[in-house]
Amino acid sequence: MSPTPAQLLRATALALALLLAAPAAAAAAPPPAAAAPFPALALEVARDKGAAKCPDAAALQKRVVGRLARNPFEAGASRKVQVSFAKKKKVFSARLVIDPPPGSAKVGARDLISAKACDELADAVAIAIALTLGPELDAPLVARPRRPLDPTSGTARVVRREGPDEAKPAKPKLRWYLHAGLGAGFGLTPGPSMVARVGAGAGIAGWRATLSLVGDFLGRKDVDGVRVEGTIVAGELELCRDLHPVELCAVLLAGDSAFSGDGLTTPEPSSVGWVSLGPRVNVIWASNPSVALLFTADLDFPFVRTRFRVEDEVVWRTPVAAGTFTLGARIPL
Repeated sequence: MSPTPAQLLRATALALALLLAAPAAAAAAPPPAAAAPFPALALEVARDKGAAKCPDAAALQKRVVGRLARNPFEAGASRKVQVSFAKKKKVFSARLVIDPPPGSAKVGARDLISAKACDELADAVAIAIALTLGPELDAPLVARPRRPLDPTSGTARVVRREGPDEAKPAKPKLRWYLHAGLGAGFGLTPGPSMVARVGAGAGIAGWRATLSLVGDFLGRKDVDGVRVEGTIVAGELELCRDLHPVELCAVLLAGDSAFSGDGLTTPEPSSVGWVSLGPRVNVIWASNPSVALLFTADLDFPFVRTRFRVEDEVVWRTPVAAGTFTLGARIPL
C-alpha cells in the first residue's frame, strides 16, 4: 500500500525536527571529564669531580625527551628524579632514584656503570628513566638503540667497542732531575768527614738511575800526636727502585783516595784507588712540585783496604764497612 501525501509530510517533518534537535542536545550535555594531568617531576643531576664531563640536567632531560617524545619534567616539582654521576678508578657510575607515583610508597632506584666513558652511561640512564615513566605517561618508548646494554640484577652495564679515537693509557715518561747534598761520613777516612754529592739522573716507570760526583773531605785523626788525613773523590752510580716516599738503591763508587800525615810512610804512593759497593735508602719529602728534600743513608763495603803506617806502625786501616748520611734537594727538570 503506497503512503498517502499526508503520511509523507508527517515523516519529513519528524526527520527535520530530529536533525535540528541533535546539535542543541549535544551542546546541552555536560562535557566529559578531562583526564587528570600527570604530575610533573623535577630532574636533579649531581656530578662528582671526576665525572664533571657527564651530562648536566639540561642535557640529560633532552635525552629523556627524545626517548618519550614528551617532556615529563618541570622545575620545582615535588616529585623528583635524582641522578648522581661519579667516577672511581677510571669507571663511571650513576645512581638513579625516582620518587614513587602518588599512592605508592616504593622508591625506584638503580645503579648503572660504564667502564669507558660517560656518554654511554647517560644513554643508559635516559633509557632507564623512560622505561620507568613511560607506563605512567602512557607514552611509548621511542626506540633508538645506539649500543648494546646488558641489564643484570638492576644494573645496566654499557658495552663499548674500542674505536680508532679511543683514548689510550698514557705511556710512562722519562723524567730528568738534578740533585745535590751535604752530610757526614764515618769510616771512609781516618776520622769523621764531610761528604758532598752533586749529580743528575733520570727515572721512568718506578726506576731511577743517577750519576754523581762525590767528595769526602776533612777526615782527620790524631794518633799518639801524629795527625793523619784522608780525602776521597769518586764517581757514583746509583740504581733505585722508587717506592715513594722511600727509594731502595744499590750504589757503586769508584775513584781515588789520597792520604797525608806527619811521618806517613804507607801507603806509597800517597794515593790509591777506591772502589766500594753497598745499599742505600733515600727518603723523599716533596714540599712542592719544583723541589723535593732528600735524606740519604748508605752503607759502603770497600773493595780496597788501605793501612796507614807511620814509622812502620799501623795508625789506621780502612774498615770493612763505612757509612754516610746526607741531606739535600732534588730538582725535576
